[in-house]
Amino acid sequence: MGPKPVKSDSIPHLIRDLLAEKNEVSSGEVAEIAGVTRQAAHYHLRRMVETGEITAAGAGRASRYVRRSLWTKRFLLEGLQEDRVWNELYNGTSEVEALPEDAGAIARFAFTEMLNNAIDHSGSEYVDVPVTVTEDRLLFSVIDTGVGAFEHVRKAKDLEDHPAAIQELAKGKLTTDPARHTGEGIFFT
Repeated sequence: MGPKPVKSDSIPHLIRDLLAEKNEVSSGEVAEIAGVTRQAAHYHLRRMVETGEITAAGAGRASRYVRRSLWTKRFLLEGLQEDRVWNELYNGTSEVEALPEDAGAIARFAFTEMLNNAIDHSGSEYVDVPVTVTEDRLLFSVIDTGVGAFEHVRKAKDLEDHPAAIQELAKGKLTTDPARHTGEGIFFT
């Protein structure tokens, strides 16, 4: 017996939640999680494509659906300042500029902290920053080609493996560079 079916009007919210967790979904994945037929899932995905909220790649059962980015930029990390990137995003998108003051302050904090982490620790040459705004959330990613947080912590703390690094991170705020910051920004984000 599969999952209990989700109400039809809740399926778009479920799709948004799935896309917040991962980069893409298929109609089969949505159908399985929502407990509906593939055709019902496809109906909701197509409607979201028609409104421009998401885009489709591929055809038939191989179709994958992704969030439509409102704003996407690539930045070289050398000399990059996270507040300048936030200001470019904020001033370049009416949807971000229209956020309520408290939500905008939280978004600015989270965005600049995550970008600053990539600048300071990734060792990557560049970072890609896609941003999406839906009716009830701001979604952003900071994508770099660095070694990753778990490997960085593992090396800095001389830990045995990535699960040990994850345990270290789960304890609370952590910094691998105490002379420059406390680690609170990522912890709070």
